[in-house]
Amino acid sequence: MAFQVGDKVVHRTFGPGEVLRLEEKQLAGLSRLYYVVQVSKLTLWVPVVGADERSLRFIMEGTDFNKLYKILRSPGEPLTDDRHQRQIELVERMQEGTLEGLCRIIRDLAARSHFRKLNENDSSIMNHALELLLSEWQLSQGMPAKEVRRQLDALLEESKEATQRSVDRLPTPIHN
Repeated sequence: MAFQVGDKVVHRTFGPGEVLRLEEKQLAGLSRLYYVVQVSKLTLWVPVVGADERSLRFIMEGTDFNKLYKILRSPGEPLTDDRHQRQIELVERMQEGTLEGLCRIIRDLAARSHFRKLNENDSSIMNHALELLLSEWQLSQGMPAKEVRRQLDALLEESKEATQRSVDRLPTPIHN
């Protein structure tokens, strides 16, 4: 996947940006070509060799967001109660660098927050996932931040209701 100067891209950790130029740098005696990417107030050098979907990708097209809406409105999947294991699982999902993965993280943590308070790690991951999703959504759809957030909140409300319906269908445990 080759990017060109001026391409709008997404860095898996830092979010949407733009390829400013290609630049050759010498590091540890090796000369390598890098994409120079401006992400907000941050400038990143991403090696051209090895730049793939896990590090850089194009911004998702507006029409492709429909599959994300489906994920965001679907019932949340339960996360483990073991906070250490949950953090490992969520960090692994974040490292995938996909919007689908971000949407699942947001949906599942939002569902969890309806039944119990999120701990500091959960909240931190949720906030980072929200920041990445909302910034790309806003660029892709060409919408103001408030409208994007309103749409996300509406989808998560549908997810909350779907999650509650699936919980209500679970058999009630019998206590002796």
